[in-house]
Amino acid sequence: IIGGVEVSVDNGQSWHPASGRASWTYSFTPTQNATLKSRAVDDSGNIETPGPGVSVTVTTSSTGQTLFTTQVPALTNQSDGAAANYELGTALSTVIPGQIAAIRFWKTSNESGTHTGRIWSSTGTLLASVTFASETASGWQQQALAAPLSIAANTTYVVSVNTGNTYYVATVGGLASQVVNGSLRSVVGNNGVYGPPGQFPTTSWQSSNYFRDIAFVPASTYSISGTITPTASGSGATVTLGGAASATTTANASGVYTFAGLVNGSYTVTPSKSGFAFSPTNAPAPVNDANVTGINFTATAVPTYSISGTIGP
Repeated sequence: IIGGVEVSVDNGQSWHPASGRASWTYSFTPTQNATLKSRAVDDSGNIETPGPGVSVTVTTSSTGQTLFTTQVPALTNQSDGAAANYELGTALSTVIPGQIAAIRFWKTSNESGTHTGRIWSSTGTLLASVTFASETASGWQQQALAAPLSIAANTTYVVSVNTGNTYYVATVGGLASQVVNGSLRSVVGNNGVYGPPGQFPTTSWQSSNYFRDIAFVPASTYSISGTITPTASGSGATVTLGGAASATTTANASGVYTFAGLVNGSYTVTPSKSGFAFSPTNAPAPVNDANVTGINFTATAVPTYSISGTIGP
């Protein structure tokens, strides 16, 4: 009798109960590239060894990841005068590529007026904007972009929202240390930025957090793998990935290599090892919404010779 299903999202290091039996689900926020595994558990606690042939479908949530989760503004209903409106922003990045689905900000109870959310490049190029509608009286407000904005990994972006009638929230020093949630990271340094309404904000004051945020949906990622034979020759070979991304890995003792966390694109795989030639020299490996397997190579030892002679008398 099946007692339930357990799921691992970290290569089997830890296990979590799923919801359902014949058909089951488990929700999680990805923080690393990892192999997903599932296993059955019966009513007596016996665990089935995870094996091949188990189909796992992963879908992304439209709500997305946010940088700020449980943080609450220390200061509310702040104002620097009747004519002092600002563009308030947060600089952030993500460890994997994906899309910004929405912009969000914390509205204080005295705040009114029209709010426009904006996404900027690190150099001030406006990438997307949206006007908030159907706001509540206070608290987090979220507005979906007309079309999700694709962003690159390890690249700084700034999300900003203007103040409507001079009022705003803040936590002084709230961005002095890096804030991390899921794939998102705040930028340490010149962060918690402000400037004139509608303009790229560049000035900061004591790393204040003005609670400007995004809803981020990580891109689907895939892997490229293969084997270098014979095993003795393939073991320890260096394998280089080029094209849409660059990476280097080492074939294991069985000559097997894997590149994980890759988005759709054109790639080229090239093996190398001192004293060996490879066939083929390199191989294309286009990724298109699926893992790529069987990018295999054969390693052949390069023959060596000697030169000898005599010096006389």
